[in-house]
Amino acid sequence: MAYLIQDGVGGAVLAIRLDLSSVSRVGLTAVEALQRLHRDLHERGIELHLAKVRGRVMDRLAQTNLPQNLAHKPFLSLHEAAGALVPAPKRPRPGP
Repeated sequence: MAYLIQDGVGGAVLAIRLDLSSVSRVGLTAVEALQRLHRDLHERGIELHLAKVRGRVMDRLAQTNLPQNLAHKPFLSLHEAAGALVPAPKRPRPGP
């Protein structure tokens, strides 16, 4: 992902959503990596969103300022994240 952003794809990317459903534990190194990722993305104008964060992982993240710095609180499901991050299609207005 970092290579894509460095290579210029980041101009078209507005947000990145990480599915953490398979992550049951995070260590200090992983937390620091997430914080660094958030900071780097934020500097490029890209929002980082977390989805399906398990209890132990959320407890560890809550010990940092990462959850408060995210553009949105962690989503409970991928469906919820997709609905919140993808704008609804515009409906054509009825003609005269």
